[in-house]
Amino acid sequence: MCSSKDKKDTDTNDIKSQFEITLDTLKLDQYDFLQGVWWLNPTDNSALFNIVNDSLYYTEDQQSPYLIKIKGSALMMTRDSTTFKLEIKKLTHDSLILYDKNLNQITKLFKQSKE
Repeated sequence: MCSSKDKKDTDTNDIKSQFEITLDTLKLDQYDFLQGVWWLNPTDNSALFNIVNDSLYYTEDQQSPYLIKIKGSALMMTRDSTTFKLEIKKLTHDSLILYDKNLNQITKLFKQSKE
């Protein structure tokens, strides 16, 4: 016989499972949105960086990419056992706003449409 407490725990676990699946889906979407070439300013001669899969390549240092991960609303960038954490304030298919808490700095980036 199943007590109401057992049923409640089962219902809660089911909800947690569904929520975790939803979070995984959102993370996949975020990675999709991150893919591509990101610019600081449309008049710049070159982009700031390019993201391909789980690697971020700065334009001036293509040989040493950062490994990136999304944890909650944070973009984690790791290279040579050093990790930087930036808060993702906005992420769409063509805009990215990052906040660096250590520098108290907001960086606004955009992606140019493919032509």
